[in-house]
Amino acid sequence: MKHSNVGELYEARTNPTNQFILVCSYSYDRGKSVKKIERTQLLALKEMGYGQSCYAIDSMHKREMAIRTRDLRLVNKVMAEKIALLVGGEIVDIAIDSATEWAIMMQPLNNLRIYYILQRYNPEFEDEVIVLYGKETASIGIPIDDLYDFTRLCANALVRAAKNSLPQI
Repeated sequence: MKHSNVGELYEARTNPTNQFILVCSYSYDRGKSVKKIERTQLLALKEMGYGQSCYAIDSMHKREMAIRTRDLRLVNKVMAEKIALLVGGEIVDIAIDSATEWAIMMQPLNNLRIYYILQRYNPEFEDEVIVLYGKETASIGIPIDDLYDFTRLCANALVRAAKNSLPQI
């Protein structure tokens, strides 16, 4: 018996001791269309309208994300697709500029979309993972500290999936 869900294939099997188990394997449909997101649909943390407190958190956020997402800079587009599936994220088509390699959207809450975007600036500058938010985030009333925590938790999930998927990390 097989059951297919978005990006997943579930198969009922028995193991050597005849116990019933459910096996889940991920498959990415390369023919699947990827959602196009325009830059105008996204906001940076400091564009959210949190006022002066946002600038201190934005600065801390950028420093911490640069350290936290260092391992994600080693991920190519094919591996990003696998990682997105593993953590419940979604590959999306966003082009900040010609340096954009991949973008993963995570949605920890109904109206909270967090976009992690790899920019390959190499060799002139260091590669960078940029974090942006769906425009609707500014209107859902989430405190900036909570927004920052969700961003960190989702980044942790992406990094852990990358470390488990790539032996060289």
